[in-house]
Amino acid sequence: MIKRLTALFSIPSYALLFLCMLLQGMGISLSAPFLSIYFTDQLGVSVGMFGIFLSVTLIAGIWISTLIGRRSDLGLNRKNIYLVATLCNTLAYSGYLLIQDFTILFIYMTVFTALGAPGMAQLFAISREAVNKSNFTEHAFANSTLRSAFSLGFITGPLIGTLL
Repeated sequence: MIKRLTALFSIPSYALLFLCMLLQGMGISLSAPFLSIYFTDQLGVSVGMFGIFLSVTLIAGIWISTLIGRRSDLGLNRKNIYLVATLCNTLAYSGYLLIQDFTILFIYMTVFTALGAPGMAQLFAISREAVNKSNFTEHAFANSTLRSAFSLGFITGPLIGTLL
């Protein structure tokens, strides 16, 4: 097993991809549980409106991810897409700090989380390309390791957040 992991992390940029996936899992696990509290307590939004907010932002994210995914499969630079998506996610989550009006926040978050949604899929696509370019033959193991990194980040995120 150690040999397989050593070979896996010898793939150029795989360690960075692993770290990105780990941090992405941590970010989601730290923010997601507190959104409902923030919306209902701080913004005074009803639970039903919060449900609509989540539905709209998720559907917009799926729609944009599908559009961008099709184009990236035709040759767009995946790393640039990932960087833009990560920047959009950063702007989106900054909105919680800066915007206190629900209607404006709803529109802002719908736009920026939708533009940030392709990030996860592009990260997997970038890693798939890196594995395909290398001489590493266990493609399923490489993808499973990245999924495990996301899960590890998702599980350890709240613990690290508590310690911070």
